[in-house]
Amino acid sequence: MSWHLDFGLALVRFDLAAVRQKRVFFRRCGAPGVLRSNRHSREVEPRLNTATAIVCTHRELEELRMKPEIPHSCRLALTAATVLLSLLVFATCAGCIGIANWILWGIHGEKVPAAYTGLQNKRVAIICATRTTAFEPTGITGNIARQVAEILQREIKGIQIVPLEEIADWIDRNDWSEMDYREVGRGVKADKVVAVEFEYLTFQDGPTTVRGRASFSVSVYDIATGAREFHREVPEHVYPTQAPASMSPVQFRALYTSRLATMIAEYFYDHDFTQNFGLDALAH
Repeated sequence: MSWHLDFGLALVRFDLAAVRQKRVFFRRCGAPGVLRSNRHSREVEPRLNTATAIVCTHRELEELRMKPEIPHSCRLALTAATVLLSLLVFATCAGCIGIANWILWGIHGEKVPAAYTGLQNKRVAIICATRTTAFEPTGITGNIARQVAEILQREIKGIQIVPLEEIADWIDRNDWSEMDYREVGRGVKADKVVAVEFEYLTFQDGPTTVRGRASFSVSVYDIATGAREFHREVPEHVYPTQAPASMSPVQFRALYTSRLATMIAEYFYDHDFTQNFGLDALAH
């Protein structure tokens, strides 16, 4: 087997999806003392899990580096790879799993797949409302819908977004106050409707405590069939998670609506996992 294939196999042995969830199911290596029996795999505690996976690959790279048929230039590259893996082991064993995962994702460049892919080459109406108020293009929910539209327009091939003003005009003309998103979709000649419905959306926990809280659902309706093709519920979203934001309520409102719009849009396109790292820092 050529060194190219050996090198590729050594790196591919990381189960990145499992590392992303902070768990690796070992097929080759065990970690004595912390194993829990399973018929098909052995599961270990997440921190040791990640470290052991890295050590296994480090060992393989080191053995590969010492093969006499490896050219000198390639041996230097392998040396750099083993040094990087050593840093990953240190970061993981020190408890910095997030740092280790960030480096791994940076190397491999993998994407989180879209949860729903049916918006390509479709005319799409985006409606964002609450249970108590209808769609308001100039309000907070309208601002979120506008930002979602901008992201999807940029990320999804062939999508055609129904202008928010056109949706608002149809609602005004038809005195629409019901939560029948299919009716709106038919009225504006959309192929699909992305409906975001907030149970609640707040930006302050108290007079001086700035923190966002939201409960909402995201659905996609096909207008031709009337079927709801996609549905997700977020019972409670809190941002920032660790401590209240240290900025003015006006500044935070813009930040939190942007964060919600990005989170909603990410259901519909492949996105980089690392872009959601360290988001709390933006609020401080």
